[in-house]
Amino acid sequence: MHHRAAAPAAVVLAFMLSTPGLISAARAVRSDDPLLASVRSDNGRILEVLAYAIQKSPSFRDLLATLNLFDRTVYIEEGHCGRGREHACVQVMPTPGGRNLLVHVNPRLQSDLVVAQLAHELYHAIEIAREPDVVDSASLRALYQRIGERSCSYDSDDCWETRAAVAFEALVRRQLHGGTSIRVSIPDWTQRPIVQWKAAENRSRS
Repeated sequence: MHHRAAAPAAVVLAFMLSTPGLISAARAVRSDDPLLASVRSDNGRILEVLAYAIQKSPSFRDLLATLNLFDRTVYIEEGHCGRGREHACVQVMPTPGGRNLLVHVNPRLQSDLVVAQLAHELYHAIEIAREPDVVDSASLRALYQRIGERSCSYDSDDCWETRAAVAFEALVRRQLHGGTSIRVSIPDWTQRPIVQWKAAENRSRS
């Protein structure tokens, strides 16, 4: 599933062995906001946009609260993925048990676009977090072969998309712009498949 050209995103199937991002992730700080208990970043702009998203979008707040239910930590950094063609993605970090995830976004874009990237990739983070057996690139690929579809704009088997993440991003965009006063409840992701996000998807198309 493709996005607007301004902010393409994807799950990139990469189990990182050595990248500059790991150095800055080690310096990443935990926000004082309890909703960000599972999120780390050392980028002031990213933390600023997260605060903005929490203020403006009820569904974004619910997403973060749900992420806190899982034994995963998500590091968010500035960066590109997919040979530089994707503005945002989520990857598995080479930590013991593969418990940590790394999200790359482009924080230099307009705030609403950065929020859209974060909403999309953090949704993918929960798709991964609810699957305890996803700990490396092989298990990540197996998950998205099951719940997603290939999304690379080039010939590769390493980036995937889900309709649910696209629908959730659209919902958060609408909330940022005041397009809906309806709060869509986050499904119980510990019990039901994430891909069954029909309510959010239908509203995003209305």
